Amino acid sequence: MSTVPKTVPFFDTNMHRVLHRVFFGPDVPAATAKPKEVRDLASRLVPEGRGWAWNEAVMEFGALRCTARRPACPDCPLQNNCKAHPKMLDALAALPRAEKNGRAPRYEDTNRYLRGRVLARLREEADPDGLPLPELARRLGEKTARVEAARLEAVVESLERDGLARVTRGAETSGRPAGAVAKGRASYVAGPQREKGGSIRVSLP
Repeated sequence: MSTVPKTVPFFDTNMHRVLHRVFFGPDVPAATAKPKEVRDLASRLVPEGRGWAWNEAVMEFGALRCTARRPACPDCPLQNNCKAHPKMLDALAALPRAEKNGRAPRYEDTNRYLRGRVLARLREEADPDGLPLPELARRLGEKTARVEAARLEAVVESLERDGLARVTRGAETSGRPAGAVAKGRASYVAGPQREKGGSIRVSLP
């Protein structure tokens, strides 16, 4: 029986901020929606088969336009549909100075740090075929918080695009012999075969 892959969002801080502001209102001085509510909303919004483009667009919009402390609200193309507009700038202006200036995210919470952890784990792996994705996630979470599956997959595929890691997919999902190296952009899909961990392995190139 064939299974239709499910398109899923890659959820990060920028995406959370954009979706919260557009659909729930200002996120300062306190968020009005719980993280789970925003994640569930993101899962409903991501267009089927276009997860990569949608995730990249929302993340970039949050990083460049709908920023944490200096959003470009006056000429924002979403302002007519944004529940935070026009209250967002006033809400930010009312924050105490320390909150207004904001603090940079901890390095340990960034994807750059996670990329380094993935590469370090792969260097420690004796098997040249690397690790199944779920096993990699388990090992990464042994000493720190569990890594979200969609985030880990996006990080692994970014390493593949940069030539720093090899992502091998089994013949049952790629239509090619096991051991073939996947090419192209991240698909951002999840299905039963991926959850079982037998179809994706990550290793050093």
